[in-house]
Amino acid sequence: MKMVTVREFRANPGRSLNSGKKAEDVVLTNNGKPVALLWPVNEENLEESLKMARRIRAERAIHQMQMNSVRRGLDKMTLDEINAEIAQARKEAAKRNKP
Repeated sequence: MKMVTVREFRANPGRSLNSGKKAEDVVLTNNGKPVALLWPVNEENLEESLKMARRIRAERAIHQMQMNSVRRGLDKMTLDEINAEIAQARKEAAKRNKP
């Protein structure tokens, strides 16, 4: 894995991506903090790589929701409490959507 600053990348993207003979993952950083991840793709693996990236983003979103529920104590709700919340949300949505 290679670390490249945003400034470096902006100034010379070709060198930032192709400095080595072996294709490798690149982490873009801004002020020393990671902001993006780039990994090598080609015509043969582009679609598969896009599907994998979307799956990773979805899994990360699910993980964040789970962690937020733990922080808020919502992971301890009973099934009856969850069903009551769902019913209430549906009721409120139906009211909003009435013509």
